[in-house]
Amino acid sequence: QSGGTFTATGTTESDNKFLILRGDVTNNGTIGTGTTYSPICFVIDGNSTTISGTGVTHVGRIRKGSATIPTSNLIINSNVNVNFSSDGAIYNNTDNTTFNVTVNAGRVLSLLGVNGGLSVSGLDGLASNPRNGTITINGTVNVGGATHVRSNNIATNAGIVINNGGVLNTRDLLVNTSTGNGFGFTLNGNGTVNVTGLMNNLAGTFTPTVSATSNINISGRLLVTAGTVNPGGRMTIVSTSAGTGMIDGSGAGNVAGSIVVQRFISTPTSSSYRYISNPTTANLTVNQHLGDDFNVWGTPSNYTYSFDPSVPQPSVFPTTWWFNDAQPNYFTGANASATGWSNAINEPMESGKGFACSIPNSTTLDFTGGPANGPISFNVIDADDGFNLIGNPYPSPISLNSFYTSNSSVIANNFAFWNPATQGYAQYSSGGGWINNGTAGSNDKVALGQGFFVWASSNGSVSFTNAMRSSTQAFTFFSEPNKKLRLSVSQNGMNDETLIIENTSASNNLGDEDAKKYLAYIENRVSIATMIENSSLAINGFNNIYSTTEIPLQIISSANGKLQIMASEIEGFSGLNPMIHDAVKNVYYPLIKGMPCELDVQAGNCGSRFSLVFERKQTRTTNSLINKETFVQQPNKLIFNKSVSNVRITDMAGSMVLNQNLLISGETINTENIPSGIYLISYEVAGVTETVKVPVLH
Repeated sequence: QSGGTFTATGTTESDNKFLILRGDVTNNGTIGTGTTYSPICFVIDGNSTTISGTGVTHVGRIRKGSATIPTSNLIINSNVNVNFSSDGAIYNNTDNTTFNVTVNAGRVLSLLGVNGGLSVSGLDGLASNPRNGTITINGTVNVGGATHVRSNNIATNAGIVINNGGVLNTRDLLVNTSTGNGFGFTLNGNGTVNVTGLMNNLAGTFTPTVSATSNINISGRLLVTAGTVNPGGRMTIVSTSAGTGMIDGSGAGNVAGSIVVQRFISTPTSSSYRYISNPTTANLTVNQHLGDDFNVWGTPSNYTYSFDPSVPQPSVFPTTWWFNDAQPNYFTGANASATGWSNAINEPMESGKGFACSIPNSTTLDFTGGPANGPISFNVIDADDGFNLIGNPYPSPISLNSFYTSNSSVIANNFAFWNPATQGYAQYSSGGGWINNGTAGSNDKVALGQGFFVWASSNGSVSFTNAMRSSTQAFTFFSEPNKKLRLSVSQNGMNDETLIIENTSASNNLGDEDAKKYLAYIENRVSIATMIENSSLAINGFNNIYSTTEIPLQIISSANGKLQIMASEIEGFSGLNPMIHDAVKNVYYPLIKGMPCELDVQAGNCGSRFSLVFERKQTRTTNSLINKETFVQQPNKLIFNKSVSNVRITDMAGSMVLNQNLLISGETINTENIPSGIYLISYEVAGVTETVKVPVLH
C-alpha cells in the first residue's frame, strides 16, 4: 500500500533473494531500496503475473522459473526498474519452456545496470536447449547493456515484437549466432529501435519484419561480423549535434537494400559552405539527394563561376558546386577570370566525389541508398593545377594516412578541408599534421560525408578500401614530430596558419612530407606560407632544423597597415630561438608562444622580406647595466674589451636599432644617434650569447 516498503537485506548482487511469483503484484508503495542496488529478484512461476500500481519498483533480476508451468506470462503495467549489471537482467532460465514479457502502453521497463542484458533464450541467447518466448513492447523498454536478438537452437520459438507506439532503447543489439536463428524481430506501426552502442550481426541473415513507418536507428555503430542485415529500408544511421553513427567496415558481412545515412551540419553562421560527399551507392543528383534538406538552387544549371564582369551572371545563384580541374583557372594564371567551380544542381553524386554546398545552420542531410562498402575508385586529373575535390565514400570515418599510403603514386601528401569557422582551408599532410583545423580535432580521420581537396600529381584514379575505414569513433591522436612550430597571421578579422615540423622521414628539400599551400579564394585575404624551391607550402617538413636554418616566408597582406604574426604552437626547440627576420628593417622578432608580433606591411605579397631563423639559446642574461668584462660604457659610445660577434641592440619593445656582425677587441659602438632610454644589447663571446641591459643617456 501507499507508504509501505518491501525490501531485503544486502546492497550487492551477491545478496540476491528470489521471490517466486504465481500471481499478480500491485505496488502502491516501494519495492526495493529505490536508490542503491535492490537484491529482491522475481521468479515468474505461474501462468500469468501482472505488475501494476502507482508505487516504485526496483528489483535485481526477473526470470522464468521451473518447468512445472511450461508457459509463463509477465505483464508490466507500471514502471519497473531492474538493476542487475550483467546479461540476464531479464531472461528465460528454464529449458523447453516459454517466457512471454509484455510492456503495456505508457509504461517503462528500465534495465539500469550499465551492462544489464535482455534475453529470452538464456542469459545471452546462447542456451544450448530451446528456451522460447516473446517480448512485446507497447510502451518503452530501456536496456543499459545488450538486447539479445538471437538463440543457439534452431528449434527455439522466440522473438521481439515492437508495436505502434513502442520503443526499444538499447545500448547494444546482438543478432543471430552461427548455429541457429529461431528468433523473430517485428516492428509494427511506428515501432522504433534506438541503438546507441553496437548492433552486431554475428552470422546468418537478419531480416526483421518491418512496417512502412517503423525504424531502426543507429546512433552508435553497426557491425556485420558475418552474414547479412536486410532492414527492409527501415534503418537510419543517425547524426545529431551529439554525434554521428556509422557502419563499421571491418566486418565480413554486408547490409542489403536501402537505408538512410544522415549527416548533421552545424555552421558558425546562419549559412556557410561545407564540403560533403555521398556515403551511399545511390548515384542520384545533388538536387535529388539533398533538395529536401535545404534549398538546392542554381540557374542556369551549366553555369560556371567567373570573375569576368562581362560573363552573364546566373538568374539564381547556385547553392551547390563541384570543382573541375580541366577548366584553366586563375589559381595558376591560365585564366585570370575562371575559378574551376560549376553549378552542381544536376551533377550526379557518385561515390568518392566532393561537393561544396551552402547549408543553413543545424541542418540534417539524409542520403538514401545502399551503404557504400568494399573497393571504390574515383578518377582524378592533373589538367591545370591538379586540385580535385573528392570525398569519403563510406558511412564511416576513414584514415587519411592509410588513404595516402595506398594512393601516393597518384596524389601528393596534401589534403585541404574547408573550415567554415575560419572561412579558410585547414590542411593536413600524412606524418606532418594539421594547420587551421581549430577545434576540429587533430587526428587523421575524415568523417562520414566529408569532402576534401587532393592534389593529383598525374591523371589516374584514387582507391578507397574497407581497410581505410575506422572501426571506432574514439580516435587516437597521432604522435608529434621532434620540433613543431605553427605560425599564425591575423589582419582585419582574417587569419591563416603555416606549420613547420621536424621529422626524420622528411627531407630539407621539397618532398612527400610537404603540403603545398592551397590558394583558392586567397585574393584580398591574409595568408602565410613557407617557401621551398619556389613552392608555397602550408606544411613544411624538415629532416633537421639547426641554428643556421633559414626558412623564407611568403606573407600576403589584405591591406596596407598592421599585421600580427604569432607562434600559436612551439615545441621541441630547446637550444634554438625561433625569430622572424624583417630584411627590410633588419629587425628580428623573437617568437614566444601566444605573444603576437606586429608588422608594418603593404597590401599584397611581401616577397622575400620575411624569413624564419633560429638561434642557439646558450644565453647569459644579466640585469646589471654594465658588463665590464666584455665592454665599458662611456658618453655616446660602448668600448669592447673582447672580440664579439652578432652584436644586436634592440629597444625594450623588441625593435632592432643596431646590428653588427663582428667587433674586434678595442672597437667601439657609437650610441650618439640612439635616443635616450634602456636597451638590450646581445652578442656572442666565446660561443655563448650574452644579453645585457644598457642605458643610453645624452
